[in-house]
Amino acid sequence: FIVNNKAGILPHEKSVLDVFRDRIKRAIEKNQQISFRIAVGFFFFEGFQRLYPELKELYEKGLLREFKLVMGPETRKTTKEILEALKNDAIVLDDETLSFIKKLYDEKKFDFRIFLGRNFHIKLYLFEIGNEVEIWAGSANLTEAGLGENIELIVPVVALTFEDKDLYRRFF
Repeated sequence: FIVNNKAGILPHEKSVLDVFRDRIKRAIEKNQQISFRIAVGFFFFEGFQRLYPELKELYEKGLLREFKLVMGPETRKTTKEILEALKNDAIVLDDETLSFIKKLYDEKKFDFRIFLGRNFHIKLYLFEIGNEVEIWAGSANLTEAGLGENIELIVPVVALTFEDKDLYRRFF
């Protein structure tokens, strides 16, 4: 299959959201904890909301180890306010998804860094299920559009040694 957000170009297409869901399903089936380490130029809260039902299920089963995010500074005002609220504990988040992300943050299962030094154009998704590390790279940001609406392309990074995978883990 090809991950291009079901652009209708080729048979056997999947969305970036499908990649997340497939890995989450595998973690649940294996009853193993999963970590998400994501580096993207753009993160919009709506992207996290698309993942919320599956992340909540992982959390309730005790299988969500962590969700780490490195992102560029460009985002929507609402996303920026949400992230600032997490860091400063300035407001009470009342939406169900917002409350969930706050709980993960308080439990140190969700963390984020904003890269300000230079233009941050990376799109890298690292999934760690048990001891298995899988890395995907491509064009998709962690936004609602990047997960399923835009025509995007992400591909698995193969032929990495254990040492290479460990270097990617340490990036976060």
